[in-house]
Order: sequence, then structure tokens, then C-alpha cells
Amino acid sequence: MLDMGLEESVKSILNSIPSTNENGGQNRITHLFSATLPANVENLAKTITHNAAIISIGKPGLGKKEILQKVEMVTNENKKKHLIKVLEKSTPPIIVFVNQKIVADTVKNMIETKTKVCY
Repeated sequence: MLDMGLEESVKSILNSIPSTNENGGQNRITHLFSATLPANVENLAKTITHNAAIISIGKPGLGKKEILQKVEMVTNENKKKHLIKVLEKSTPPIIVFVNQKIVADTVKNMIETKTKVCY
């Protein structure tokens, strides 16, 4: 949400919720999860979190050597067919990245109905 143009909205919401409780109660806990963390989002995250614990797999900014990444350019009309072909000839585990939850739901449903892929 932070890098999708919602930065001001997120800041407004967080500013309306006190980060500390003046009456001695529990402080606000803020969680941030990200597979990637661009520098501008990391800087913003530092302003909205306190005493943050950062968990990183491998060296930040570097890819994992054990992960094979392939890029194949296809037209929009061929995306679904191509994805099914790739999944059918690949060995799990496989991660398919999409840009919206609704697209993830569509891909999940497509995979369940057109392949024998198990989760």
C-alpha cells in the first residue's frame, strides 16, 4: 500500500492512532511485511515503526542463488495458456507472482480447473 500511492492515507490513519498509551496500557504494534523493500518504502517504514525487528533471508538486495528466475514475454491473450503450459512442465515448488488479489484468485481458480496441480 505504501508504494501504491496510499502513503498519505496510511500516514493519516497511523497519526490518528496514538503509538503509545498515556494511561500505561499497551502501545500500538505496527507490522510491516514485504518480499521486497525499495529504499523509499524502507525510509517511510522507519518513520512509522519503532524498535523494528527485521528478518531477512540472504543478503538484503541480493537474490538467492538457488532460485531460478525465468522471464518469458507473451501477449495478454496468451498469458493464461502459457502459464498452464509452464506449470504442467515444471516441478514444484513454484511461485506465481501477480499484482492484485483478484488476479491471484483468478489464477488459483484457473489452475484448479485446468491442471492437476496440488497445493
